[in-house]
Amino acid sequence: MFLHKPDRLAALERNLDHAHLRLQLLSHHGIPRTSSRLAFDPVQRLLAIGTLDGRIKLFGNNGVEGILISDSTSRCKFLEFANNQGLLVNVTAENDLQIWDLEKMELGQTHRWHTNVTAFSVIQGSPFIYIGEDSGDVAVLEYDKEQRKLRQMPYQISVQVTRGAVGGLDNSSASVIGILPFAEAVHRRVLIAYNDGIVVVWSVADSLVKEIRIVSGKKIDQAVHFNDVDFEDEKDICSMCLVGPSGELLAIGYTDGDIWLWNIDKSSSQPDVPFMKVQLSADDARSPVLAMRWCATGGREAAGPLTGHLFIYGGRGFENSEAFTVCSLKTARDAMDVPNVHCMDIPLEGLLEDMILLSGPGSTFSDQASALLVLTSQGQLHAYDQAAILQSLERNAETSASTLTNPILINSFTSGITVVKLAELSEDSKAHEILHQLPRHLRGNLPSVLPAGTKWPVTGGGLSRGSERGSKILAMLVTGHTDGSVTVWDATSSVFFELCNLSPTLQGGTAASVVSHIEFCPCRGILVVAQENTMVYIYKVNAESGEAVCKLYTSSDVRDLQIHQRAGFQCVAIIDRDVEPTSISISKEHEHVAVGHADGTVLIFDIDNFAQRIHRISPPNEQKQIQYLAFGLGFGISAAVDSQPSAAKSLKRVLYAATDSSFSALVYSSEDASVNGEWKSDDSRILYMCCLEIPKKQENHGKASTLADHLAAGSTNDNKCSEQTYSCSHYLTICSQATACIYTCSVSNEVANLKIFKNAHFPTPCISASTFSRRNGDTHKLLLLNKSAFIEIRSFPDLEVVQQLYLVGIYNLDPKVSENPILLCSEKGVMGLVDLKREIVLFSILSADENSRIDDRTVSFFDKDLAAASEAALKAGSHQPRRKSQLQGLIGGVLKELKVGGVLKEIKGGLLKSPKGGKDESTGVQESDPLAKVFMSPLSFDGNVTAQVQAEKTNNIEIGDSGPELDIDDIEIEDEEISQPGYIGKTPSLKDDRKDLLGGDEDYSKPIRRSPDEIRAKYGHKPLGDVSGSAAQARDKLLERHERLQALGKRTEEMQEGAQNFASMAAELAKTMEAKKWWQL
Repeated sequence: MFLHKPDRLAALERNLDHAHLRLQLLSHHGIPRTSSRLAFDPVQRLLAIGTLDGRIKLFGNNGVEGILISDSTSRCKFLEFANNQGLLVNVTAENDLQIWDLEKMELGQTHRWHTNVTAFSVIQGSPFIYIGEDSGDVAVLEYDKEQRKLRQMPYQISVQVTRGAVGGLDNSSASVIGILPFAEAVHRRVLIAYNDGIVVVWSVADSLVKEIRIVSGKKIDQAVHFNDVDFEDEKDICSMCLVGPSGELLAIGYTDGDIWLWNIDKSSSQPDVPFMKVQLSADDARSPVLAMRWCATGGREAAGPLTGHLFIYGGRGFENSEAFTVCSLKTARDAMDVPNVHCMDIPLEGLLEDMILLSGPGSTFSDQASALLVLTSQGQLHAYDQAAILQSLERNAETSASTLTNPILINSFTSGITVVKLAELSEDSKAHEILHQLPRHLRGNLPSVLPAGTKWPVTGGGLSRGSERGSKILAMLVTGHTDGSVTVWDATSSVFFELCNLSPTLQGGTAASVVSHIEFCPCRGILVVAQENTMVYIYKVNAESGEAVCKLYTSSDVRDLQIHQRAGFQCVAIIDRDVEPTSISISKEHEHVAVGHADGTVLIFDIDNFAQRIHRISPPNEQKQIQYLAFGLGFGISAAVDSQPSAAKSLKRVLYAATDSSFSALVYSSEDASVNGEWKSDDSRILYMCCLEIPKKQENHGKASTLADHLAAGSTNDNKCSEQTYSCSHYLTICSQATACIYTCSVSNEVANLKIFKNAHFPTPCISASTFSRRNGDTHKLLLLNKSAFIEIRSFPDLEVVQQLYLVGIYNLDPKVSENPILLCSEKGVMGLVDLKREIVLFSILSADENSRIDDRTVSFFDKDLAAASEAALKAGSHQPRRKSQLQGLIGGVLKELKVGGVLKEIKGGLLKSPKGGKDESTGVQESDPLAKVFMSPLSFDGNVTAQVQAEKTNNIEIGDSGPELDIDDIEIEDEEISQPGYIGKTPSLKDDRKDLLGGDEDYSKPIRRSPDEIRAKYGHKPLGDVSGSAAQARDKLLERHERLQALGKRTEEMQEGAQNFASMAAELAKTMEAKKWWQL
């Protein structure tokens, strides 16, 4: 995240004005609260989450996260991976088509579609995309990854073509509501659904309608089937999915809560009658079926035309709206009209946004998925183990119970976090020197194994080599958790590495409680952790590990504890006062720690001397809890004091303590203390308090030019101490929900004097505040986060608005959420927004960070080696041996893809060579993309491609089931030349034909009369009377043909064996790469 460039940063700090302020995202962790769409790449094993504000979150292996942000803040309408291609396609609500390049982590192409996009689907394994329009047409797009261009193909499926076979339809109001490509290797067919209940199965190969169904109930005969159902009213489609081993059934959910399964196969005897009807509730009023997903059983049970699970959201009574249903469907082959349906309800935490099945690489439509991911409102993501669901269905089928093991809450980072602290480390500090030596680990909260033993499928992505070591720790994040533990993270890059984990517990004591407060001082390396159970732990950085003494302070005594502590943060003191701590502050000048409590008291602990003193701030009868603490800065000992060591004991220091609406000043020393005043804030609640030092003016300094001079000039002479042994000018900033106020501060003897220097009222209520400054404190800025999702930057000491930065696109502030985010800030303008239990966003407001932070190539979301291995395994798998029932079928099966462009390729030495002088190609058989040939030409109005394309189809490879028809006599083996009779090495012309036929160079107008035997002899035939010669010729041809077949069969077996070896090697390589860790790559 940060790269040390002192010259650039020094120039920046000398002139920190609004021209340098620019909002820039640094890293994002957690699941956005506005999540709405899910997508999964089963090969690269990546999960993508689209949001309502235009952001796209990426998840890979545990701890590997990324976020994609564009200029558009429109919600995600459709989201889908181009599997194993490193592309993610997003369609926004404004009909922008965004193509994200995951290899480069940037937006490759964006295009505003000319009409409303109502349906969308990526043709997997190809560069093509289907776009359904509200006009009823389906367009085909192609994305060129090399040139990063998106173009529309001439091929377009018109509504006039697809619906022309059904009379009486109003095509002017038809719109596409669903596009479902069938799970086929070459994508021969695609299902297109329209808003009026017309469903069409379109053949891409033949460019015509294969099947058409009217599924709205409009024309179904009520007397034929389902007497308990009323078909008079037309039904509106709400959701759909393909069902069955190969998708031969279509499940449609309607707005009235019904679910009908339709047979869309051409073998259906009653195409206008639903194959099956599923009704989840007997209530008259049922909720619409909003989403459905189909998962096969993977062959665990008896094979049938319909065996699997249908995940349904909706269809129940409105009182059960916050639940989804797992419906097990089983149908025997001989009893297709008597289905066995068993349902189980699973409660949800919130309303469903989306759900998706996570399948393994290489899985087919009939394979069982690994898990089901369910996304609900407010960004809650749960994983359900598919094996556990299957076990629960089998177990509950007998007991009629509907119980399921609790799902796993998916939250990569923020799960269990209760408090966060952000800090920056100086390279010359002791803390940086010690923490830099600690090993760093990549850790997250994603499960490795699901409850039923299924491996967690989202394991893609990785880190670049050396990203976990060698870089300096310039930013640090400290998180407290519900289990009482504290984790220290290296937040220098976009990936958080764990430095150490602290689990504070007492020997023989009670378990740790929830962490409520954390404070860290990077300059002194002091970390203070407070828990809700009255415990306070004080840590210091130490490079040595071993046995160490830790002091335990209770209300009655002090004990020494011998604790073995590792290098890093080591506990030096534990304080237990039997009162809940409510605030913490650490002095930057002295090793003093202040802890505020719920009873209105403050404990000041001196780490150097292991001394503590307790002071009461609020009156005993009020006991207002201390919300904020801040040490006064700028106290120093003059030469007169240095000459008298005993005077150091009476050195005065100041501590400010604030409650909800008032604050006081505690002037203390090692011997005594006094509480001064109770200054009231406005009627709103105090949100932030900080105290900054005004440096002491040196002699002959000249005119005031810094903030210290400005404040000192605004102070009266009464603010100066009567004793010249202390410099005591301070300013204190109090920020509430409605105002910000700066006080000039001075301490004379034991009295603190505060005067208002400047105040400002906010036009919009503030929900969080913080400050940042230069290292020497000359320039300060006040940052305010308001409810309008703006960060307002104000200057010091004038409190004038310098700039307003809009957070939309980086963080979406939901005003309906009661939990307001916490604004964190460190020096140099690195900030964080913490939405507990949801997300943590780190960003910067300084444009210099664009050059100073580490290039965010730490994370990779596209594995080229895995993509190549998977592609090789897929190609090799398509050449597995087939049955040798017929030699021609065997040859056609192996050489199916050798016929490209109407030319049969020769087999020569394991290479593929075109007989027309084409270049040699590798032994990996390359398949010509048949979709590209089809999509390059437009459709005619009658539904057929132009005559030119139809003519090419007769010579080119077909997309249908049947393989190319090959003639055994046309296959050339080795160097043998296969020539036609009478022609050798050249193509005869018409003139040559006439010359050979009519003889020599004689005049064509004077034909020569020849006998039949002469003509037969001319063309190599024996006389008719020579029967033995004809038999011998036939025998020779049969022997020659037999030798050809033997040679071809041998060569075919060699090719099959090579393909098998290559497939096994590719599969082993893919398995090896999957098992390797990122540091082994």
